[in-house]
Amino acid sequence: MPAENYYQGIKHIVTISTDESLICEECKTSLTKNDLSGIVNHYIEQHKYKILHIGQQTDKTGDGEIFHLTVAVIGK
Repeated sequence: MPAENYYQGIKHIVTISTDESLICEECKTSLTKNDLSGIVNHYIEQHKYKILHIGQQTDKTGDGEIFHLTVAVIGK
């Protein structure tokens, strides 16, 4: 039996970062900054999203200071 394509049927993705608060695209609930697990769990439990990727992102401040963020990409 062939393996099921985990990404099959994904039509919409959301990228979540530890440095920003956001409003849920589905129900407009305000989601708290720095609560990556809470935000991801909200989308999974309330709206049936799947985790597509969790990783690290490197960025720079306006004055050139480097910092790291955790990002999650989810979709359904």
